[in-house]
Amino acid sequence: MTGRGRARGGRNGFPGRRIRACLAIFGALFLITLYRAFDLQVLNTEKAFQQARRQQVSYFTLKSRRGEMYDSKGALIASSRLSDSFYMTPHRIEDPEGFARAVSEISGLDYEAVQKRAANKKRRFVWLMRKAPVAMAESLKKAGLKGLHFIREQKRIYPQGHLMGPVVGFTDTDSRGIEGLEYSLNRHLTGRDIRIRVNKDGRGGSMLFDTSASASRSNGADVFLTVDSNIQYAVEDELKNAVEKFGAESASAVLIEPSTGRILAMASHPFFDPNNFSAYTQKEMRNLSVLQAFEPGSILKPFLVSAALEEGVVEEDTVFDCERGSRSIGNTVIRDSSPHDRLTVTDTLVYSSNICSSKIAELLGAKVYNKYLRSFGFGSKSGTLLPGEHRGIIEPPRNWGRVGLATIAFGQGVSMNALQMAVAVSAIANGGYMMVPHIVDKIVDAAGNIVFSRKPEAQGRVISYDVSRRVADMMRQTVERGTGRLAAVSGYAVAGKTGTAQVADPEGGYLENIYTTSFLGFVPAKDPLVAMVVVVNKPRTRRYGSQVAAPVFSAIAGRTLGMLKMSAPAPAPAPDGKPFPAPNLRGKSVRDVARWAFKAGVELRVSGRGFATRQSPPPGALIKKGEVCEVSFSGGSI
Repeated sequence: MTGRGRARGGRNGFPGRRIRACLAIFGALFLITLYRAFDLQVLNTEKAFQQARRQQVSYFTLKSRRGEMYDSKGALIASSRLSDSFYMTPHRIEDPEGFARAVSEISGLDYEAVQKRAANKKRRFVWLMRKAPVAMAESLKKAGLKGLHFIREQKRIYPQGHLMGPVVGFTDTDSRGIEGLEYSLNRHLTGRDIRIRVNKDGRGGSMLFDTSASASRSNGADVFLTVDSNIQYAVEDELKNAVEKFGAESASAVLIEPSTGRILAMASHPFFDPNNFSAYTQKEMRNLSVLQAFEPGSILKPFLVSAALEEGVVEEDTVFDCERGSRSIGNTVIRDSSPHDRLTVTDTLVYSSNICSSKIAELLGAKVYNKYLRSFGFGSKSGTLLPGEHRGIIEPPRNWGRVGLATIAFGQGVSMNALQMAVAVSAIANGGYMMVPHIVDKIVDAAGNIVFSRKPEAQGRVISYDVSRRVADMMRQTVERGTGRLAAVSGYAVAGKTGTAQVADPEGGYLENIYTTSFLGFVPAKDPLVAMVVVVNKPRTRRYGSQVAAPVFSAIAGRTLGMLKMSAPAPAPAPDGKPFPAPNLRGKSVRDVARWAFKAGVELRVSGRGFATRQSPPPGALIKKGEVCEVSFSGGSI
């Protein structure tokens, strides 16, 4: 009985132990839960709220539209459109090999790279391609691959292709400006993105969008350029023809409206298409007009002569001994390409004598010559919104010496960029004013407000009106009877100057038989509409600017003048007193406007100084003799 009693007691005790064990476990879990609740609600309250927000709320970014770019006539240069980007979620891909094979066949992506990433189940999100081509994205969507997803993003496009490519630049995959105007104007072009809150339901799905913040989203501002796409196309076309014809390494050109500083065209060849920027090297993307500094050669001579005339050390008919084409200065021999006995200052430009130029520079002196070079804008940036401009190199005059002064007189031993040369020759063309060059006309925000506008602005006067006209006449003779004859344009008087310079060797001295050829000038010579610089680098079939760059200038100028449809500066009033259309006076000086008003018999009321920016009546409006024309001027002293 005792044994049975122990057995019965053992059996009765076993359930009791299980109950006690369960109570102990539940008690421990209750204590843990109680501690966890105390921790979250008292000790780490903020942490608990953060965890709850992560479970209940998520965010996504609502991208703004990047601003567009237009040329001076409203043609679209840069825009944005929606494009599909696709990514994969490896933890949802059941067959990585089959998935990778299908994606690779449609998109061209590397099979092994896709397969390796698809097999990594620890990854939750992997980009495969940003902003894919439309056809590719559609084909992938039709394939219906599990684990492949799509997001709509903005893609930057350039409808004109390579037109203005190096000038406009490009953006990265996140629509940030990387080069050109896209980079320098990025803060204007980029709008304000907004993070939108998404409330989730109990299963983690999107339930409610909080759109209260979306109203503060703003698109980027639109940019309007001064460049005319039609003129730009003509310039690029002629540069391409020149590079191919002369076997040149590259070429560039800048066209400016001399009275206002508006850049009408800026081009480089070889071309760069920003729609496919990854296919180009950094060197191929360069805007040669501002990034490339070159030794100008003889196109610097008009500025030497301008300075000498302004200082009164020479006159047009001052005669110099050319020493039969060879002059020794110390151990250095200076030569002319064609020997002469004696030349006037005018013929020094017409026949491009290095020897006579060196003698003019000696009369002027290094310090004074350097002062004028600086006043013409050489050695400093031009002030445009174009990034990366090379300021050029001009050594302090104390370092020149006799040989340095002589060589700088004909454009060796200094360097400039094409934009600087175009701005400087514009000063000779417009009567002596250094205009601030600009390529951005205005910037308009998403609400239609003008947030930036550029008006004609003069930095100052570098030479007098009289000297500018005298030098312009010398340059006209250079084209009519001198080295620039191939720059002539039928029906127009052209003022210009040729340039040929040896290319500097990075290790010292100059490369043998390798040259930079150039031509600068303006047309028409008397009342210029266009100032231009053409640079052709390292031509192989010809070596002189008169043979290579001058005919390119002629071709571009002929096509440009045709597009500008040049007419008389101001229509004369009808003899019977009938109304006549008011001309466009924008960019004209007070002197030019006053001359027109006197000839037209119009009463002129003037406000401000510098160059005309506004007029009433507006251009094209009918006006009669004796009526009042009000013109506002700004941008400098006259």
